[in-house]
Amino acid sequence: MTLAPDVLAAAVNTATVGWDPARRALLWAELRKQALMQSPGALAVGLDPQTVQTPALELIDRALIDADSGEQTRVCISLPPQQGKTTRAARYGSLWALLRNPDRRVAVASYAHGLAETHARFVRDLVDAYGQEGPRFGGENKLDLRLDPNSRAATRWDLHGHRGGMVATGIGGGLTGKPVDWLVVDDPHKDRADADSELQRGRVWDWWTDVALARGPRVVVVIMTRWHEDDLVGRILNEPDADQWRVINIPAQAVDGPDADPLGRDVGEYLLSARQGQNGSQPHDAAYFEERKRNARTWSALYQGNPTPAEGGIFQWDWVRPYRVTDAPALPRVVTAVDPTGGGHDEAGVVTAGKAGDGRTYVIGDRSGTYTAGGQWRHAWMAVLDHESDVLVYESNLVDPVMRRAIPSAWARMREQAQALRDAGGDVAAAALLVRGSDDDVTSGSVAMTSQLTQLIPYVDRILASPVQGPARVDGVRATRGKTTRAEPVSQAYETGQVSHVGVFPALEQQMVTWQEGQDSPDRVDALVWAWSYLNQHAQAQVRTPVGRARIQTGAGAAIGRPGRR
Repeated sequence: MTLAPDVLAAAVNTATVGWDPARRALLWAELRKQALMQSPGALAVGLDPQTVQTPALELIDRALIDADSGEQTRVCISLPPQQGKTTRAARYGSLWALLRNPDRRVAVASYAHGLAETHARFVRDLVDAYGQEGPRFGGENKLDLRLDPNSRAATRWDLHGHRGGMVATGIGGGLTGKPVDWLVVDDPHKDRADADSELQRGRVWDWWTDVALARGPRVVVVIMTRWHEDDLVGRILNEPDADQWRVINIPAQAVDGPDADPLGRDVGEYLLSARQGQNGSQPHDAAYFEERKRNARTWSALYQGNPTPAEGGIFQWDWVRPYRVTDAPALPRVVTAVDPTGGGHDEAGVVTAGKAGDGRTYVIGDRSGTYTAGGQWRHAWMAVLDHESDVLVYESNLVDPVMRRAIPSAWARMREQAQALRDAGGDVAAAALLVRGSDDDVTSGSVAMTSQLTQLIPYVDRILASPVQGPARVDGVRATRGKTTRAEPVSQAYETGQVSHVGVFPALEQQMVTWQEGQDSPDRVDALVWAWSYLNQHAQAQVRTPVGRARIQTGAGAAIGRPGRR
C-alpha cells in the first residue's frame, strides 16, 4: 500500500512523539533512503522531480529489480531512440545498484569510451550532491554514500568505507583489475554504418566474449536501439544459452495486442514517450512516429526492434536455398570479382562465379575476408588459381594508382615465394631465407612471412606453371550507378532461379538476405554483384585455356573438380 506524503508524515510524527529530534531526523533519512531504494524509477523521481515515469521505463525498473533479486540476472531490452533507456539503465540503474549494495563493482560500457565516461561521471556527481557530502554544498544527504577521496576519477571511482564503486569503458576497452558484479552495456553500436559493418560487429562480439563476460558479472543488462539482425542482441539470441536471457522488446507501435504486447497495449497503440515535448523538443506522439515510418528499414529496426522487415530484403532465402547444388556443369567462363578494401577497416569481397552453356550462373567460391591492402590481392590470386578463373575483375572507382600497382606486385611476390619454396624442397624456414623482405617490411624471419609461405605450399606448381603476368586477365570496371540499382538485375536473376550456389556460403548468404533498401551494401555482396554483372552484362571476356586442372572448393569445404576446364 502506498500512502500520500502528507498521510505518511502525519503517521510518522504521531508514532515518534517524544523522540529526540536527532533520532527523528535519522528515521526520516532512513525512510527516504528506503523509498529511493524501491526501484531505479523511484530513485530518479526522488533526485529529479522532472523525471517522466512511463510504462516502458516501469518495465525496465521491474527487469532491474528482478535481476537484483537473482530471479533473472541476464536482461536484454530494446527500445526506440530517446525514450529514457540510457538515463534509466546506465545512470540511475547503476546508482540504484550501488545504493542497494555499496560493495558492488558496477561497470558501464558503450560504443565510445567518452560516452561511458559521461554515465559514470553523472552517477559520481549524484553521490557528491546527494550523499554524505551533500550538505556541504547546500544539498541533502539522501543516499548516505560518500566517495573515496583517493579514488574519484570520472572513469573509475570508489565508495568510501565500501568495496564498491564504478568503472566506465568503451567497447574494445579493458575491464582489468577488480571483478565486475553489475554490468550495463548501453548502445554497443555507434550508428547504422557501424552495425552494418561485419568487421565492427565482430569486434563488438570479441569484446563481449573476451572482456565483458570474462569479468564474471552476476548481473548483465544490455539495453539498446536495434540496428541490425546480427548486432549484439541478435548474436546473444542466437547463442545456445539464449534461454537464460530475459528479452524485452518494446516497439514504438504495438503489433500483437494486449496479451502479447510487453506494455499491454492494443494493436496500433503508440508508445507513451518519456520526452513529451519537454524543453521545447518535439513530442514523440503519433504524428512523430508516423513520420518515422517513411523509411521502412529505420522504422522496422530502430522503432519496432525488428531489424529484418517482414517483407524481406533485396535477396531472400527462398531464392537461394532451393537452387543450391553440390557440383557445377562445365563452365566456359569463370570470373573472380573483388570489392577492394583500403586494408584493416572492413572486408574485401572476393567472390568467384561461372556461367554455364545454358546461361545459368553458378557461385563457386567466396574467399572474402579482412585483409591488408596487399593481402586482399594475394587471396584474390589464390581464388583465381582455385577456380581457374579467366578474369580477375575489380571495382576501380576507389582504387588509386598505388593499389592498382599492388595487383601485379602481389602476383610477382607470390611467384618469388613459390620459386623459393621449390628451391628449398618445400621447407618453409629454408625458403624464408631465400626471399627478400617486401615493401611491407615482411622480413625473412617474421611470422607474416612464414604464414605467407605456408599458404602458398598447395599452389607452388600452379603458380610457376602460370604466365609471368598472372593466370588470369585483370580488368577494372567502374560503377556508374548506385549499389542498389546495380544489384537489381542480380536480385531478379536469383528470384527467377537463374543462379545456383555450389555448396553453402554462410557469410555471403547471410549478408545477402539481411541487406535492406537504404543500407550500405556488404562487401561480399558487392563482389557477387560484380561477378554476375561481368558474366552476364559485360562484353565477352577473352577465354583462354587455364594452365593445369584446378580444383574448386564449395562453401561446405569439399574439393570438386570443375568439369570442362582442361
